[in-house]
Amino acid sequence: GSILNFDGQKITVGPESAGALPGPACYGNGGPLTVTDANLILGRILPEAMPGTFGESGKERLDVLASIEALSAFTKSVNQKLGTDFSDIEIAVGCLRVANENMVRAIRKTSVAQGYDVRNFALICFGGAAAQHACGVARLLEIKKIIIHQMSGVLSAYGILSSKDSQRKARAFMKKLKDVTLTNLVNAFKSLESEMNQIKTESGIFISRYIDARQVGSDAYLTFDFNEDEPL
Repeated sequence: GSILNFDGQKITVGPESAGALPGPACYGNGGPLTVTDANLILGRILPEAMPGTFGESGKERLDVLASIEALSAFTKSVNQKLGTDFSDIEIAVGCLRVANENMVRAIRKTSVAQGYDVRNFALICFGGAAAQHACGVARLLEIKKIIIHQMSGVLSAYGILSSKDSQRKARAFMKKLKDVTLTNLVNAFKSLESEMNQIKTESGIFISRYIDARQVGSDAYLTFDFNEDEPL
């Protein structure tokens, strides 16, 4: 769903997303050009293998023509501004390269930047588009092994289905811990719990109390369980 844009000098991918509605152009709801459309045009998504759950009726197939028209307009805009003569296919491939580089940058930030050599690890994929980008991402990272679970494409949906509904409420105390009394904290928690109790639920509410404490001058914090019967 990441939206493809051109800022006058370079192609950008996301972070804005078309979401599920309107979704990508191929969803048939007037959505923008996205990574999904590029994958569809390049044959990485097979329209005949997708369910008929798109369009205004929610019963239509993927609209390949909508993707082609959106990409054609995008390519024309790029060529006019740069004075180039790229084809639609070249632009689509370029968009996917940018998308892959974005993912590689995020992986390097959480691995290489912390001293890990990703070449010694396997790339575990999840998400509906995982398999469409796995090889490209692994190639850029020089990773030799890719693991794709049979349910990787529905991970988010499965997670939503199996997760318990939760709410989080917080209140800030911009004071040093020695200046905050136990009474201050207990009253703050009771106030927050009163707000939580106004939320109607069939299964009832289970409440946990936590304190996020950080050093002065730091944005990093440690989370502690709070129990008013135990000393801080």
